[in-house]
Amino acid sequence: MGAPAFELPNMMAGFWPANVDLSAEPTPGAPTYQFATVSLYAPAAGVGTEAGAGLNLASSGLPILGILQDNPALGVAGSVMLQGISKAKIGTGGCSYMQPLMADGLGGLIPATSGNDAVALGLCVATAGAIAPVLLRALGKR
Repeated sequence: MGAPAFELPNMMAGFWPANVDLSAEPTPGAPTYQFATVSLYAPAAGVGTEAGAGLNLASSGLPILGILQDNPALGVAGSVMLQGISKAKIGTGGCSYMQPLMADGLGGLIPATSGNDAVALGLCVATAGAIAPVLLRALGKR
């Protein structure tokens, strides 16, 4: 039985365009990028934006903008949960209740390790590959 997946949105934004195609499966048969961790980066060539930046998967161990709520194609604005309770992809190692989590660089959240930015708290026990609820909260370096 999988982890319960629920959301309690607090703040969402939907005006940053995707810097890469986040609508496709990363590899054939793999889940899409929905519920992946994202950050802002310099716009990709040909991606015009008044916001001055574009979405891409968050780098490992660094702060995140939030959790992607949809699957935007290149140049299309994506919806991002900035704070609140969101569904999120859980990476290697899974998570447990109130465990500080960090970005894994592949779109998932993994247990935070020393020297890395914790960006969320696990709200249930979940295994790697699960979609599980997390509380988005900047917790600083571990």
